[in-house]
Amino acid sequence: MACLRIVISRKSAAHLGAEVIFTPHLGNFPRGILETITCRLKAGVTHAQVADVLQKAYGDKPLVRLYDKGVPALKNIVGLPFLRYWFLPSRANI
Repeated sequence: MACLRIVISRKSAAHLGAEVIFTPHLGNFPRGILETITCRLKAGVTHAQVADVLQKAYGDKPLVRLYDKGVPALKNIVGLPFLRYWFLPSRANI
């Protein structure tokens, strides 16, 4: 997984012109991977714009779904055969 993260991070950084940080969360999980992916957006990019880009990229992908019921928790993803993503705007002290 470390090699995959490095390749994705390098490609993302080259494409976006920004650093992308992948932080896996290790634990006694029955199934799946929980990971935090952090990147700094250009000034002026809104939450709605990010949502629109993600919808255009993944809206027709049956195994990729937006989690829109608040902050994700393991109980909401354990045992599921698909990727759930969630995002929030950057704020100080998070």
